[in-house]
Amino acid sequence: MAEIEKALPNEVRKEVNIPSEEDIQVELEQQPEEKGPVEVQENEDGSVDVDFDPKAGSPGEDEGHFANLAELLPDDVLDPLGSKMCVKITWITNLQEKIGKEVTHKD
Repeated sequence: MAEIEKALPNEVRKEVNIPSEEDIQVELEQQPEEKGPVEVQENEDGSVDVDFDPKAGSPGEDEGHFANLAELLPDDVLDPLGSKMCVKITWITNLQEKIGKEVTHKD
């Protein structure tokens, strides 16, 4: 069985900062109320009415199955995909140079 060289730090917090109710209320009041394409109205009985335009959330004209997703997706989604693709293309190219023939890469 392996021996543990160091013990984990088991320090107990001596001080905990909890904001007061006034601080929380002030912070909530400072937050701007977001109004978007969806409008929600609360009724007296606790139910809500949701009013929205389904096309308002659409990023562009629907081109069907063959739409260019790169034009619709944000950069934080596209950047990792592009990086992975570059790594795979480099790997395949290097391998093809080493063995002298075409290679296909499968995940």
